[in-house]
Amino acid sequence: MSQKIKELAKVFKTISKSKYYSITFDKNAPKIFESKVGGLPYWTPDKVYPTDSKGTKLTLLAQINFDKEKVESPLPTNGMLQFFIRDDDLFGLNFDNMTEQDGFKVVYHEQVD
Repeated sequence: MSQKIKELAKVFKTISKSKYYSITFDKNAPKIFESKVGGLPYWTPDKVYPTDSKGTKLTLLAQINFDKEKVESPLPTNGMLQFFIRDDDLFGLNFDNMTEQDGFKVVYHEQVD
């Protein structure tokens, strides 16, 4: 590789460098209050469960319990963040309006009881 390409690659690595969080999976089944991918979600009876516009319940994709995870700003330091999706071949994606929360929902609980 030429010296110019090596220098350019170094510049791109520096410019595109960003923080990230990695996920590790435990062999034990996660409990309802824990961070997880899939399974039964944490939910409180005072809130309406996420559905699409036809009233079909959405499926939990993942949930993050910020009370138990160490994260930095701008992420919250407490509460539960959840991602729900429609159980279809596109997982609720709408190519015409990708921000419309119909086939997917993002829910944040400020407190986990």
